[in-house]
Amino acid sequence: MRKAHLIVSILLFVFVSSCVEPIRQDSSYFNCKNYFIALADSLQRSKLGLDKTIFTENGNEQKKIAAPVWKTELSPFIEIDINKPALKGTYKILEENRPGSGSVVRYEALEQNATVRKLHIEYDSKKNVTGVWAITATSNPYHASTDTLVFHTNGNYEIHASSDPALGRRIAFDLYGKITAIK
Repeated sequence: MRKAHLIVSILLFVFVSSCVEPIRQDSSYFNCKNYFIALADSLQRSKLGLDKTIFTENGNEQKKIAAPVWKTELSPFIEIDINKPALKGTYKILEENRPGSGSVVRYEALEQNATVRKLHIEYDSKKNVTGVWAITATSNPYHASTDTLVFHTNGNYEIHASSDPALGRRIAFDLYGKITAIK
C-alpha cells in the first residue's frame, strides 16, 4: 500500500512539474486557468483515479472514480481566472521568499466585489508550483456564497463552500479529493 502511494505521489509530481508554467507570462498574474487545464489534460492521459469525500450537515458520502473527467473535477480551480485583461491592476501582489524551501506569491483583490478575493501560489525552490489556495465570493440580493479552494501537488485537494440564500437555510459542504492509482 505504501509503495503504491509513493509511486502515485512520484507520478503526480512528475505530471504536475511537466505542465508548470512560469510565474508570469504576458500578464502580471499567475495563469491559474491554463495551469489547471494543463494539469487536467496531463491527469487525463495518466489514467489515475480519484477518491472523493463530501461532508454536509446531513452526513458524508464517499466515492471512488476510476476514470474521472479531470476538467470537470478541477473546474472550480480552472475558474479561478484573475489573468483577464479587465482585471489587470486590480490585485495587490505580495511575494515572500522562504530561504531553502521556495516562495509564495499572494494576490489580494483591491476591490470588494471581486469574485476571486485571494489567491496564493506556493513554489518550491525550483519555481515549481506546490500548492494553490484561493478564496472566491459572490453576493447579490438573493444569495451570498463563499468558497475556499486548496490544491496540493501531492494529489490532495479541498473545496469548502457555503451559500447563504436570502430566504431559507444556509447550505455548506466540504469536499476532499485524493488522486489515486487505479487498482
